[in-house]
Amino acid sequence: MTPAGLTSDGQIFPAPEPGLWENEVDPLLDLDLPVSVRFGKVRMPLSQALELGDGSIVELDSRVDDPVEVLVHGKVVALGQLVVVDGYYGVEVTSLAVNGTARVSLDAVLSANPAVAEVGQEEEMVQE
Repeated sequence: MTPAGLTSDGQIFPAPEPGLWENEVDPLLDLDLPVSVRFGKVRMPLSQALELGDGSIVELDSRVDDPVEVLVHGKVVALGQLVVVDGYYGVEVTSLAVNGTARVSLDAVLSANPAVAEVGQEEEMVQE
């Protein structure tokens, strides 16, 4: 088996055998999940929140070039950078999260699992 990433305590965890869970996982691949991007937070008293209205500005705890968090079902799954594509905001994923906390760079995952890297390259070629 080849390593696929790191656990939260820094241990390498193996990639599953090819096809091991294929039949069991296939039906789940079509599920729609809520995905959101968090680029800052702030805590404020309820009284201040009730005063918010059109034109109000809420100052967040992050800068424009800070990494943003990609959440699926409220759990952090990746970090990335905000980008603008054809006038729409997007996120360029720069690292994956393990157990919602530890970060694993995409380069480390791809180099540890050549099969994943090959799939990504094939997708890039199709899009070009």
